[in-house]
Amino acid sequence: MRQKSSKAAVCSIPAYCLRGIGCRHILIGGGGGSAKTGVPNQIQLFLLGYDSNFDLQKGIYESSNQMVARLSDVVDTGQSASMNMDCMALMDEPYYGQFLIVAGQDEFCALYETKHFSLSEMDGVVNFDRRFDAPSNLSFNVQELARIQTDKHPGDDSYQKCVRLFRAGLDHNSPLKMATAGTDAFVRVWSIANVLRNVRAKNSFDSALFESGSVPVLRDVTPELEICTKSTSVDDLDVSPSGDVLATVLPDQTVLWDLSAFGKRLAEIPTRENGSEKALSNKFKVRSLRFANLSKNGTEMNFVTAHNQRIRSSNEISFLCLWLFERQKGNCRMVGTKVAFKETVSCLELSDCGRFSAVGSMGGSVALFDTLSLSPLSVLRQTHCSFVTALSFLPQRSCDVKDLGHIDETISHNLPSKRCFLPGICADFRCALVSVSVDRTIQVHQFPFSTQSSFSAFLFRLSILTSVLYMLRRVDINVANNTPIAHGVGKGRTPKIFEGTAGQLKNLGRKPKEDDGEKMKQEKGTTERTNLNGRKTKGAKMADELMKVMGDRDAEMRFTYLPLKDKYDGTFARELQLGEFVVLEDDCPKTEPSLAHQIDVFCDF
Repeated sequence: MRQKSSKAAVCSIPAYCLRGIGCRHILIGGGGGSAKTGVPNQIQLFLLGYDSNFDLQKGIYESSNQMVARLSDVVDTGQSASMNMDCMALMDEPYYGQFLIVAGQDEFCALYETKHFSLSEMDGVVNFDRRFDAPSNLSFNVQELARIQTDKHPGDDSYQKCVRLFRAGLDHNSPLKMATAGTDAFVRVWSIANVLRNVRAKNSFDSALFESGSVPVLRDVTPELEICTKSTSVDDLDVSPSGDVLATVLPDQTVLWDLSAFGKRLAEIPTRENGSEKALSNKFKVRSLRFANLSKNGTEMNFVTAHNQRIRSSNEISFLCLWLFERQKGNCRMVGTKVAFKETVSCLELSDCGRFSAVGSMGGSVALFDTLSLSPLSVLRQTHCSFVTALSFLPQRSCDVKDLGHIDETISHNLPSKRCFLPGICADFRCALVSVSVDRTIQVHQFPFSTQSSFSAFLFRLSILTSVLYMLRRVDINVANNTPIAHGVGKGRTPKIFEGTAGQLKNLGRKPKEDDGEKMKQEKGTTERTNLNGRKTKGAKMADELMKVMGDRDAEMRFTYLPLKDKYDGTFARELQLGEFVVLEDDCPKTEPSLAHQIDVFCDF
């Protein structure tokens, strides 16, 4: 699969997290952190589109196939950089533009809400020339709601490492929840409805919970569920599409938890000291985990893990593993494993359909895999100058158009319940992927569909094959009827092996038309006439020996056919065959007995 990659934009901050919002926007979080480096801490909103510029007054319009990202809005995050982020639609209808954005900033999780769409007049991208008057960019009206303390590790190194938004069920009317984890090794599940209700009713908060500004900082809010992993920290987490199983990646193990049973421990990914699966040995650890939306029933679920070496070496290698968890049996087994990179994996992301898995590396490479077979579909070596921090798949459909192209049907957990068939901005590709890095570049990787032969090409190849078979059949029929076809096609002619001698043999021994035979007999003398009967017998015997010698010397002559026999009547070969040739002394002199070996004869057997 030949991919199409382009540098969509160069952002002004180092990017650490990435999420798609809606059908044509992406959110990028990052910055310089709490240190006074001069680099701001921001969440930037980009609008994806194609590089088209126009001037209505001058009537000039230019367009290209290059995907670009234009800056639509910027949210200042203060002294903290956003290190992890997630986004989900608040309502079933995304065309209202209401989304919830959560971002991990130190030990807090900041909650943002988009009210509706808006138009932005901001200049888009740093490195692209705006030669014409650019139209207003489609944006969102972003408002910060609150900040919740999600990690309570003692000391200065307390920070949230991962966050996930999910619904507790397959229905889009199910309650919206949030799972967070960090350096204190606790997984906390929050009810978003409860938090939003308390934020909007500010009178329920104590004034001591508020800090400077109008944004409340909630430090003592009780989560809905709290799970102690009994480890040092939680490196990564994910929630199943059904919203009832939570997976945590710990430094020494990977554990599945039952959210419907108050955080009951379900299973653990097995490790093997000695086995064929090298990724399961103690020399490797799980870097990231993502659930795949592949199974239709709730009893079985699939997920993908990325494994890195615990101790880095010169011969770096990383693996991708596909797992199947059978909930009724409580069994977790590996389905397959493949080598991901000859370097360390930095991030892992799966598409909403679950069919594609994307992996970023510490060397700046991006790879796309088929989830079921784990076969690599495309590998982009060092497409970034530094390590890849985040990946995100772009949707194939546009779900933000009201009452247009929708079918009432429940689909993925983070898409509306009405199936949409309107194409998205990358619908003409098999899938599209956005990658960001600390090198500040935003790259869009488009993977086209596999090329398949058309029906007309199939008919053309079929006609060629039929013609070849027909010609081969005709050759077999002509050979069976003693009708040669030299060089495969054409009229019957003498085979190539006898070219140059056929004309000579045709006239060899032929009687001249003006000679009646009597004149030749007088020139030979009277002695010739007395021995005529003896020489006839001797001449016939020599003819038989000549044909035997010529047949043995060239075995292929036995299978040589004369195209037209009537043209050879009266020749030396024909009269030898019929036994009617009168042998003359000049034709077969006695002093040259080997003359017969120098004559090519066409024979019919």
